[in-house]
Amino acid sequence: MDFSTDNLGRQKFADLLIGYATRLATVPISPAGRVIAVDAPWGAGKSWIARRLPSHFEADNRIGTCVYVDAFQFDYHQDPFAVVTSAILEGFQKQPAAVRSLKNAAVKVLKVSLPAIGKGLMKAGGRAIGVDTDDFVGEIVDAGTDASDKAIEQMLDTFSKTSATTAAFKEKLSELANTSENCSPLVVIIDELDRCRPSYALELLERVKHLFDVKNVVFIFFVHTPALHSAVRKTYGQDINPSEYLKKFFAVTVGLPIAQKPDYKKSDQTDFLAAFLSAQYGEPEGGSRDREVHFRRSLCVFAPMFQASFRDLESVMLLWNISLPNINLDPQLAAYALLLKVKDPSKIAILKVKNPVAYRTEFERLGPVEQYEDGLIAFVRDIFLLAFDETAAKAKQGSEQKMSYYSIEDYKQGLRDLHRIFFNLDLEYIRL
Repeated sequence: MDFSTDNLGRQKFADLLIGYATRLATVPISPAGRVIAVDAPWGAGKSWIARRLPSHFEADNRIGTCVYVDAFQFDYHQDPFAVVTSAILEGFQKQPAAVRSLKNAAVKVLKVSLPAIGKGLMKAGGRAIGVDTDDFVGEIVDAGTDASDKAIEQMLDTFSKTSATTAAFKEKLSELANTSENCSPLVVIIDELDRCRPSYALELLERVKHLFDVKNVVFIFFVHTPALHSAVRKTYGQDINPSEYLKKFFAVTVGLPIAQKPDYKKSDQTDFLAAFLSAQYGEPEGGSRDREVHFRRSLCVFAPMFQASFRDLESVMLLWNISLPNINLDPQLAAYALLLKVKDPSKIAILKVKNPVAYRTEFERLGPVEQYEDGLIAFVRDIFLLAFDETAAKAKQGSEQKMSYYSIEDYKQGLRDLHRIFFNLDLEYIRL
């Protein structure tokens, strides 16, 4: 997978990450280590980018090897160390001697770090990195069931060995990372961390910090920060400051552009979202082409006002296709109503009863009047103005600041159309 079919300009962001990773690979970092967090809400396209980074990174001579780990796929593992190590070993199959050396070091880490979780889980960790643990697993005392002096002595002995085995593993990891041409860095992409069990997500961060923090090895985590904050509070209590806690793991946090390009202009933003819809659904065609064109354009105009993600746009398109396409309603108003259904569904119930406060809220959502704003925004804003303050609307209509090209009756009809959409049974019973 690469960015050859991407119409959204996301390769620029991938190139930005290459620059960050190469510079971070060798600088002294404390206390967070060489870790980048790419932060964006669910549905923003994090995984789409993350899965394409390995091939894109390895095509750049500034990067050596790049591996991808779907953390959520493996969160049933007790210890994520084996999962990450396995991915790294897989990425260096053409370096058998170095792989064997790192694998042996990993076995020793497993041996000293997992005695308390029992033989079964240790065997699972061994299988993950491709080794048979039967030779040493019999030596491990299951501390959960054996509280004898021998077990306690073994646990104390384990702690004394941990430092040495960790140092040995880091040394072998560093050697492996430096086998690439020009000693280009190893980059490990960790995706879906925010979907993992809270305990597993935090354990993965701890493992990366303590076992994989070596020069020339860079980790890039794709995360949704509020979800990680929730995991921290769930694990350590509501009194902890999750932002401060996470600072010890992430050296750099980068926001993923969702609905706009770096050189932001409103027209660019609309074009950016339109390109996404075209890439996902193709160009409109057939007898309803004009209707579809108007709907999509309106969706792209209104989406930023709802802070809609790509996944939100997909939900709106689904609702449009299954509930409203054949109803004789203005597709522009349908786009607004469906965004409301996806992003703020509780508001629809209030609007149904023609609550003036709800009308004012929607009026304010559309923002202040701007000199060069899209006429569609002005039209819908004035629909809501008429709904909660007809006197002001009529005064505006009679002033020099005319309400676009429409009459008062046009706005009243627009409001009636919105209510017809709100009361549409196909839409009403859908839960997202």
